[in-house]
Amino acid sequence: MTMDQKTGRAPAEARKFVEALARGLEVLSCFHPSDHFLGNQDIAKRTKLPKSTVSRLTFTLSELGYLNYCKTANKYSLGNAVIALGYAKLGQMDIRRISRPLMQALAEHTQASVNLASAIS
Repeated sequence: MTMDQKTGRAPAEARKFVEALARGLEVLSCFHPSDHFLGNQDIAKRTKLPKSTVSRLTFTLSELGYLNYCKTANKYSLGNAVIALGYAKLGQMDIRRISRPLMQALAEHTQASVNLASAIS
């Protein structure tokens, strides 16, 4: 089977892959918990995308609420639409519903805080 030179995927998979969407998600993923704001240049460095591409992506993501633009800093922070995606995912996690009664009982028995964590895959 031949592979697409650009994407490294099989031709049928390469046609299904939306590069612009992948780049937009890459921009969102480049924010770390310690980042309050990132400028287009910071994002371009982290993603290795051209600054002109980053500018278009950050504008679009801002218009959609995934990024907030701070005029005084001329930089971006993650927007509330990102949180909505996270909440949707949390709502789909059955482990939370299943483990809640057991965690509550453990917390009451030990008089301690009980937490649940999940690794990012």
